Amino acid sequence: MANEAKIKELVKKRASIKAKLTQFISFLANAKSYEHLSDTQLLELELRLRKLESSYSAYDEFQSELEIISDSPEELYADREQFESQYYSQTAAARNLIAVNRKLSQQRSDSASEVGSATRAVHLELVSDLSKEAFIAALGRFTARRGKPNTIFSDNGPTFGELVEGALVVIKEKNTPPLMWLLGRIERIVPGNDGVARVADIRTKKGVIRRAFNSICCLPISSLEDKSSTPGVC
Repeated sequence: MANEAKIKELVKKRASIKAKLTQFISFLANAKSYEHLSDTQLLELELRLRKLESSYSAYDEFQSELEIISDSPEELYADREQFESQYYSQTAAARNLIAVNRKLSQQRSDSASEVGSATRAVHLELVSDLSKEAFIAALGRFTARRGKPNTIFSDNGPTFGELVEGALVVIKEKNTPPLMWLLGRIERIVPGNDGVARVADIRTKKGVIRRAFNSICCLPISSLEDKSSTPGVC
């Protein structure tokens, strides 16, 4: 009687883990139906996969105990084989789906950061701030991807991205992907009460907005050349 009660308890616990695998299989099948997973969908898939993988040790423990106390474990061996076959195939498929979508996201980001034309190509490298260390790190990433440049020009400004009226800029927005940041042109540098400028008025397609310097990325394009060839805001 004691063994029967123990077997029932173990079978019940094992069933809960089997149910998790079934739910994961259903979620994965739905995820595969999308041409490309968003960052949120990828994160959810990774979390679900991690949770499933962490539950395998519990399944192995319950199943092993059942096999030990059972008088005829042959059926249990077959049950384990079936579960593990599904478990390994589905976790492998999930890992492959995550890797493929991560690669697609990186490729899209790389291609969107390169602006090409018949006369020039612009490589944009985002940095965390306007410090010397951030510039050196960005230059290192650039040379690693594009190779060592023959010539580097500097505006000799106090920072590597000098903000001047007429400059073409990208406006950083929290909780917004970089590819969705607004493009604009600086209309006015606004000095503070102490005479030090920390903010600027920028004309964008949504109108003129004021932003702090630390949320403005200056594009490496001559403002005078663009102003003469491209009226208004791009």
